[in-house]
Amino acid sequence: MISVENARAILKQSEAAAAAERKATLVAQLKTIRAELLSCTRELAKREQPILKAQADLDAIRGALVNYDAQLGSLEKPAVADYLPDDPEVQAWRKQSDAIVAEMTRLRGLRSDMPGVERMRAEAVQLQNTVNALQHQENGLLNTLNNSLGLASIEGRSIPS
Repeated sequence: MISVENARAILKQSEAAAAAERKATLVAQLKTIRAELLSCTRELAKREQPILKAQADLDAIRGALVNYDAQLGSLEKPAVADYLPDDPEVQAWRKQSDAIVAEMTRLRGLRSDMPGVERMRAEAVQLQNTVNALQHQENGLLNTLNNSLGLASIEGRSIPS
């Protein structure tokens, strides 16, 4: 027959083994989450400059289009344009307005060929949400590990409880 002391010792060993196994599982989960968190954080940082550049390029194109549109609107059609298409003033006006329209067409083509800034931002927001969720999971696992080891966390420092 097993004595009470032996039964307690066996129970204590069994509990210690279960706690060690639980800790190992939690540490493995923490390692996986930490690796994914670092990967997502690097990816998010890598996307920041392209988004800013694309937005700046888009803003520059929009500004140029507004300026060209204003220039086009301020060009006065010569009074004789409908009757004397070969008049030098009419030809100069037509040449100037055609050049502005051509440049606006070119800029609109550039704008349509640009990567979608809003799509890029939406993807970055999704990635940031993933980073936030992973940070939350990491903090939860750290709290669980600290509590299972008899540690309490105060202001980011672990102290014995």
